[in-house]
Amino acid sequence: MLRPCVVTGENRADFLPFLPAELTEQQDRVLLLGLEEDGLPCGLLAGTPAGETFELRSLYVDPAHRRRGGGLRLLEVLISVLEDEPELKKLRCVWQESTETEGAAPLFRAAGFAILVEDGTLAAELPLSPVEDLGSLLADISE
Repeated sequence: MLRPCVVTGENRADFLPFLPAELTEQQDRVLLLGLEEDGLPCGLLAGTPAGETFELRSLYVDPAHRRRGGGLRLLEVLISVLEDEPELKKLRCVWQESTETEGAAPLFRAAGFAILVEDGTLAAELPLSPVEDLGSLLADISE
């Protein structure tokens, strides 16, 4: 069974292969949510707050584990966490359409996002209804 988890200092090394290089090189703090099956990493969601928007920077599920609801479950956990952050007003993800991202739009729609087309790229947006401190979940990936 696929299970989301928070990526911490203890398990971060197991999930770093799923993190895009541009995120491993930045010095900002990043929220990392992992996806496991039987204790083995099989996916990762990464994002950063930017003003009133939380920018989803990466959502990856290993091909052998796709189409089983793991990506949707990661998005649901992320939305739940972000709705407890009063400064954040929306969740946003932007991507180029390709064979690798062809399932992205239906996935985001299933999670309740609106899909927008902007200058040849796709964007998914979801307004947040803030009601906890995101700071405790942000990991400093430069450690």
